[in-house]
Amino acid sequence: MARGNQQTDNYANLYVKLVGLKKGSKECFFEFKKKDGDKYVVIENNNAFDGGVEKIGYKEIEVEGKKKPVLEIILRDDFAQERYLLNLGMTNVSRQLISCLTTADKIESLSFWTKMGDAGFPVFVTKANGSNDKLQWGLDMKALTEKYVTEHKIAGDIIRDYTELDKYLLGTVLPTVIEKVVGLPKASVMTTKDPIEQVTKPDIYKASEESTYEEEDGDLPF
Repeated sequence: MARGNQQTDNYANLYVKLVGLKKGSKECFFEFKKKDGDKYVVIENNNAFDGGVEKIGYKEIEVEGKKKPVLEIILRDDFAQERYLLNLGMTNVSRQLISCLTTADKIESLSFWTKMGDAGFPVFVTKANGSNDKLQWGLDMKALTEKYVTEHKIAGDIIRDYTELDKYLLGTVLPTVIEKVVGLPKASVMTTKDPIEQVTKPDIYKASEESTYEEEDGDLPF
């Protein structure tokens, strides 16, 4: 039986944020923070992490009086006794991630790896269930963008509105992904060393020509 999101054990909860989505960034990595009172203290930066899946879903946070959807993924490493709470605002990275997860037959564990690509955009790779093969995009994001994304011209700049696309991805696509999650048994033992060493080989991954990351994901609470 899976523990779900009860978090009543002695595992250390680490809050994970993907850093480097801002235009002009020179690097992209995962920032791990631990809560200390009312503050979140950075304890490590890394380009990769993995674990068994406890939860995939989304929630809403309030930013400057407006509600913002956030993709939420919780992984657990029983070997390290750590739980990783990854929260991603709805940017092209999280849209890519949802698209990739649709191609998995089942979802027991996930591995994430990222770096800044040669074209100046972050490269984000997802693997599932201990496989060495990265998950490919399962949705025609170009067609979905044409259907759901609107453009507005403001002061000479073209601003894209992804609101309807995100509603579709979170409301229609994400539930089909959640159905694939296989609950973690209590006795499950995940180790991080070998999968991460496999994931971080830089010559395996190429930046996608479809990668155009425009939004900054800097207003999450941690």
